[in-house]
Amino acid sequence: TEIDVPIAQVLGWDADYADTFDVYFSTNQSLVESRDSSVRVVTGGSAKSYTPPSDLDIMTTYYWCVDSYRTGGSTAPYLGDVWEFETAQPISTDPASVLVTAGADPNFAVVVNTGAIPSGYQLQWYKDDVAIAGENGSLLQLYNVDDTDEGFYHCAAVDIATGLDVIDFSAKAKLMTRRLVADWDFEGADEAAKLTDKEGGLVGTYVDENGNPTYMATFAQSYQDIPNGADLFNALQAFGDPNEVKIADPTDSFNFFYPLGFTISAWVKYDPVDDYQNIVTKQDTGAKTGFTFQIHGEDLRLVLRTGSSYEIFTADTTLIADQWYHVAVGYTGNYVRFFVDGRQENYIDAARVPARDSLPATDGDLFLALDDAAGLLDEVKVWSYGLSKQDMLQEYVNSTRVGECLNDVWADLNDDCVVDMADWAEFASYWLTDTFIE
Repeated sequence: TEIDVPIAQVLGWDADYADTFDVYFSTNQSLVESRDSSVRVVTGGSAKSYTPPSDLDIMTTYYWCVDSYRTGGSTAPYLGDVWEFETAQPISTDPASVLVTAGADPNFAVVVNTGAIPSGYQLQWYKDDVAIAGENGSLLQLYNVDDTDEGFYHCAAVDIATGLDVIDFSAKAKLMTRRLVADWDFEGADEAAKLTDKEGGLVGTYVDENGNPTYMATFAQSYQDIPNGADLFNALQAFGDPNEVKIADPTDSFNFFYPLGFTISAWVKYDPVDDYQNIVTKQDTGAKTGFTFQIHGEDLRLVLRTGSSYEIFTADTTLIADQWYHVAVGYTGNYVRFFVDGRQENYIDAARVPARDSLPATDGDLFLALDDAAGLLDEVKVWSYGLSKQDMLQEYVNSTRVGECLNDVWADLNDDCVVDMADWAEFASYWLTDTFIE
C-alpha cells in the first residue's frame, strides 16, 4: 500500500501484450474485487492511464485494478491484481507548544504534504479558535509577544471562499510567557478584595460542595505565627467543612503543562482534623484530568491526572500540625520537585514524571480548595513555569525578609554564605593547633 499519495492522481500501467482495458476504481474494496459495473471507470479503452475527473479525497484509501484484452485473442479478460493507495493528510506535523519570555519572537509551524490540499482550499491559522487574518502559510511568526498573545494556536486547511469548510486541522499548541500568573494574598477591605488575585485580577468565590455561593469566608491574622515576622496579615481559614474558593476564569486557563509546566507555592498551617487539605486544584472530575497540590495526612503531595491514570508524588518532609510552612511544587515534563521553607526537598526525574503531552487540557475549574480541611492558607502563588532552586529560595527570603545561603560550601567557615578572607582568618586562627593526645 502506498501512503501519502497526492490527491491529483494519474493511474498508469504497463501492458505490452494487451490492446484494450477495463479499469475499476473506488474506495469500496469489495466492489473493485468483484468487478462491479458501478465502479468501472474505463470500458475497452486503449490508453494505458486513467485520470480521475477531480481531486481525490484526502486521507482516503482507494482500490483499483486493470483487466486487459488482446485483439484476436480470447474474449475473456486477463484479470489484473487489485492495487491500493492512501491519499495524504494535508497537515502531517503539528505545531509545538512554546514557553518564552515577554518580548520574544516565537513561531508555530506545520508540515504540509505536497499535493495534499485541494484546489479552492488554503491554510488558515487560529488563536483560541478565532481566525488570524492574513496568516495562510505553514509558518506563523509572532513578534514581541506578551501575556495578551498567550493562548492555543492551531492551523487548518479551509475553503477559501467561505473559510468554514475545514478538511483537516492540526493539534492545538500553547503559547505561554514565563511569568507569575496569579497571587492571592487574602488582603483587602472586604471578602471580594481578599479573594481577588493581585496579579491578574482573577476573582474567587467561596462556594459549597455543590458549587453554590455559601456563607462568608473566614480570615485569621497570621503574621504573628510566620517565621521571622513575615509581612502576612490575613490567612484563609477552614473549619473541616467542604467549602472552597472557586476562581472565576475560563476553563482552559492554568493548563501550563502544555509548554513547560508550572510552580505553585503557599504558606500553610495544617490542622489534622481531616486527612486532606487541598492547596490548589484544577481538575475535571468527569474526565479525570488535571492536578492537585495538597497535604495528605502529614505529607505534601502533587497528584497529576492523565485521564486514564494518575501519578502521586510526595515530598520528603513530614509536616507538623499547627506549624507554618512555606511549601511549593514545580512540574515540567522533566521533573517534579518540592520545596519546604525555600529548600528543595526532593527531585523526581523524567523516569517517573508524566510527559507534558500525556496531560490533556483540563476543562475543570481552578480552586483554592480547602475541601473538608481545617487550617490556614496564605500567599498562594502560581507561575507558568518551573522555578529554579535559586528562584524559590528568593521567594522564601522575600517573604521572611531574612537572608539564606543557597548552598552549603565547606570553605564557608564562618557561615556567612560568602567564601572570602574572613574564612581564611578563621582558618588561620587555628593554624598549627595540635589537639592530638597519645
